[in-house]
Amino acid sequence: VGKWMDRFGIRKMMFIEAFAFIFVYILYGLAAWGITAELYPSQGLAVGAVYLLFIIDRLSMQMGMVRSVYLRSIAWDENEVTAALSTGVSLDHIVSILAAVTGGFIWSRWGSHWVFFLAALFSLGNLYVAIRVRPAEEKEAAEKMRLSLKESQSVH
Repeated sequence: VGKWMDRFGIRKMMFIEAFAFIFVYILYGLAAWGITAELYPSQGLAVGAVYLLFIIDRLSMQMGMVRSVYLRSIAWDENEVTAALSTGVSLDHIVSILAAVTGGFIWSRWGSHWVFFLAALFSLGNLYVAIRVRPAEEKEAAEKMRLSLKESQSVH
């Protein structure tokens, strides 16, 4: 992932991450729908495809590194990066618990495939963030802020 960031840049990697999540969740939803509707066999090739999706999903989780590098590049104060990442992990845990309860309700009420289709829909948020990212402009603004902070600290 690090080499890809060097080669393609943060913004493109955020697009890749967003599309990877959308793609994987749509395929998960189609697989769950096809297996439960008995359009696909519940063993053999269909199960192998789900295993492959799981592996791709786990690999795409490594893309979280891209957001961490992006945060570090735009942070006004390096000391705030760890706090921001820690807060993000805490919020992820809270959202995961709420999503599990909500997902369980949706799963039992309307079917497992809808949980995955909703995850793909929510992953459009990642795509929105990727569209809004302007690393060069933000890095320049962060650098100006760092200089301004250093100047104000040196005056005191």
